[in-house]
Amino acid sequence: MGSCSSPNSSKPQRFMGLLENTLNRMGDIVAATPKKFATLETNVSTLKTIYMLGQCTPDLSKSGCRSCLEAGIRSVPQHCNSALGAEFILASCHIKYDMYPLNKILPSPAHIHCPPVKG
Repeated sequence: MGSCSSPNSSKPQRFMGLLENTLNRMGDIVAATPKKFATLETNVSTLKTIYMLGQCTPDLSKSGCRSCLEAGIRSVPQHCNSALGAEFILASCHIKYDMYPLNKILPSPAHIHCPPVKG
């Protein structure tokens, strides 16, 4: 299953070349790590960055993980050519990229102290 965001890159050839190289590098890293998870980012320009993450289920071997990720990576140009963001969820792996940080941790909600209820 995959989804693409819009808008598309204004320089699609350059963007897709950079994206494919970075996705492939991320696939190698994910497959090689014991947790089968990695995030990666690369600069598109001085003001724009592509953020991505990849993950495989822990039961996959290194080659099985890489093969699954490769299927998702191959889907990007076929289904989301020059889209500035996309996500592909396969049976045993997941890839996502976008132009904003994907692993940003949200701050904890503020604690509100309410006065005790009088009854």
